[in-house]
Amino acid sequence: MEEKKKKLTYTTLQNLRYALSKWWGWDSRGLVQAFSRIPCVVLIPLMGILLPREVINCVTEGAAYGRLAVTLVIFTALLCALHMYDKYIAQGKLFAIGLKNRMNYMYLWAEKIFTTDFPNIESSGGQRKKEKALQFLYQSSAGGEAVVDCVVGICGDALGLIIYAGIVSSIHPAVLPALVLMSALIYIAGRIIKKLELGIRDESADLERKLNYLFAAPTDFAAGKDLRIYKISRWFGGLFSIYFPAMIKLCARNELWWFADDVLQGILNLLRDGACYLLLIRMVLEGSITPGDFTMYFGAVAGVSQWLNDITKQVEKINRFSVQCCEFRDFLEMPDGFVNDGKECLDTEGNRAVDITFEHVFFRYLDAEADTLRDLSFHIRAGEKLALVGLNGAGKTTCVKLMCGLYHPTGGRILINGKDMSKLSRDEYYRLFSVVFQEANFMPFTIAQNVSGAMEDMDRERVKSCLELAGLWDRVQKLPYGMDSLLNRELNEDGVELSGGERQKLLLAKALYKKAFVVILDEPTAALDPIAENELYQSYGELTEGRTSLYISHRLSSTRFCDRILFLENGRITETGNHEALMAAKGAYAHMYEVQSHYYKKKAEGRPAV
Repeated sequence: MEEKKKKLTYTTLQNLRYALSKWWGWDSRGLVQAFSRIPCVVLIPLMGILLPREVINCVTEGAAYGRLAVTLVIFTALLCALHMYDKYIAQGKLFAIGLKNRMNYMYLWAEKIFTTDFPNIESSGGQRKKEKALQFLYQSSAGGEAVVDCVVGICGDALGLIIYAGIVSSIHPAVLPALVLMSALIYIAGRIIKKLELGIRDESADLERKLNYLFAAPTDFAAGKDLRIYKISRWFGGLFSIYFPAMIKLCARNELWWFADDVLQGILNLLRDGACYLLLIRMVLEGSITPGDFTMYFGAVAGVSQWLNDITKQVEKINRFSVQCCEFRDFLEMPDGFVNDGKECLDTEGNRAVDITFEHVFFRYLDAEADTLRDLSFHIRAGEKLALVGLNGAGKTTCVKLMCGLYHPTGGRILINGKDMSKLSRDEYYRLFSVVFQEANFMPFTIAQNVSGAMEDMDRERVKSCLELAGLWDRVQKLPYGMDSLLNRELNEDGVELSGGERQKLLLAKALYKKAFVVILDEPTAALDPIAENELYQSYGELTEGRTSLYISHRLSSTRFCDRILFLENGRITETGNHEALMAAKGAYAHMYEVQSHYYKKKAEGRPAV
């Protein structure tokens, strides 16, 4: 409720200035072309009320056919020229200009996602801002593209209103104020409805995000097996039956409000036309205006109302644009603490490893009730192999996210070669780490591009060498396109699907190619059996010799080759030492190891493991 009452960050004028400055910077020529349509917007309807007047006057005055023909030719030629230019700009240029604007805004949106602090994207508040900002880019009727048509339209409407108001004012002093009053009532009604619409915007964005997930998740190949075997489709259907009716209810309520607005406009327009007919008919009968003037004045009255209505609609569109623009700018302006400007670079010349220190580190997730990490202190020497183990939920992955710079401590500090991480350049800091997370995420590009992280400028021999070291080259070279084979069948019809073990090997090749100073494995082998996991960890250990390495696992046997083991429990280091020392201490580590070894021994002997 608190967020719904929050005032918009920027005024409509500030947002228009922002959009026009962006527009000018992206396509100044397009801006000039768009504004060149304004004379067409005004002159075409003006010709439409002047032509009948001239024709009727020629007929009623008994003018020669030559005069009538010349009048028709001049007006027709002007109308044809104006219509042709208007179609060229409105249907050709403006669409392309608006689409180009939307693509540029979409680039800004995507760039923010790729570069912003990780908590901004992972948190529920950041997710909501991201979805609301996306509504600025959805389609041509949304703010990012619609502003092109809105700005041109309101300028043309304003100029047309001035001209028509001058014509209408000569009928009767009360006509123009009455028309303005009717349009004001329509505008006020629209503003009230807009406020009602804004009140349900957050709820609508949340429902839309949930529905998008329900639509997208069943098409994910990785989820296809579970959906079929475990009948998860019923669960999706149950959620869909909850969220979709709620979304329909919101939309129906919104449409009902706008229907009431349309009814009000219809009633006011009927009153306007009836009163103007009576007034103009009386003036014709009294002889104060000609029949030709009657058609012009009646057209002008309708035109003034139309210009006013158009202005109110354009204002509503601009107000809608302003709301969307505020949400878009709020997303782009989410504060980032880990940036590059004015930050130090770490001197790593000639080194293969770095020294890492956690110094009384505390961390609490946004809106969490308790700290995930509590007064965490440890030191990883340059080139040391360190294992971080513990039960699920102990804080191991959080520790990795902090070390990689995805999060920053809420208390204490992290030092890299003695320098506070918060004072280091973000991109330089990320360059230090090669991380293999639990989820194996590959881009829909070639195997070589996924290994190298480069689209074109890559060392292909080095890619091959890394694939050989990871034990994947024999599989890759048998593919029709070798290392240039595409991954991801969702986007590429002939995409390659790798097995679980092959995906892990590809991750290893990727980690080797980067030659990072720190290698981190965050339980990427959870889907593998203990023997395969141990072999893969040993491969990492051998192939990354001399680099600082951190291994995360809940299988304690996989990290026996490490120099030191830290046992994490409830966000704290409770035990530290090598495997032999921790087993001799007979603490939590030894107990957990004995339970796991007992389990695997039972499995190996074919007896049920309890």
